[in-house]
Amino acid sequence: MRLCLLRLLPLLLLVAVPRPVQAGQVEDAEVQRLSVELRDRVADARWEAADTDYRRLVAVAGGQPAYADHWRGYLAAQALGDANAEHGRLLAARALDDSDEVSVALAQLLAWYGSVDIRLGGHLDPRPPLTMLDVPFEADQRRVLEAATIAIAEQGRYQGLLPLGMYTLGSARFEVLGEERPVRVRVAR
Repeated sequence: MRLCLLRLLPLLLLVAVPRPVQAGQVEDAEVQRLSVELRDRVADARWEAADTDYRRLVAVAGGQPAYADHWRGYLAAQALGDANAEHGRLLAARALDDSDEVSVALAQLLAWYGSVDIRLGGHLDPRPPLTMLDVPFEADQRRVLEAATIAIAEQGRYQGLLPLGMYTLGSARFEVLGEERPVRVRVAR
């Protein structure tokens, strides 16, 4: 009996000693945990917490969450009135599945906004202000316009959405239409 136990001891040690957890397994578990939290927070309409979970999920998953996670992230951004985040999350979801729900959501978003790529020359000092001819009344549209104005003033560039309409920026005059392809604006002097 004693001899039998001695022979089984190495096998018992293999079973009893925990194996080291691989780094990928830890990340997969965290992605799964955050995905479940995101789902639950969206179901409970806890939008700020859902948005935070989505951002953490993207960071942990290396920018590659599942379609459902991008869709839930879009719902959180929509509830919070963050049009640029809505757009980015819809594009990420569409890259995984060009579903009807994403197409409809993008069409609805682009009924109010258009994509822009604005860059000022490095020698413009002071930087000219971004001016919209007819400023919108909607709070989320005003937030997007204010964020663009700040980015242009501080960094001399802005890539994202702007409400539909006519704009001036220094000597440039341009119109933002509800299109995915960005309107490119370059102001040198």
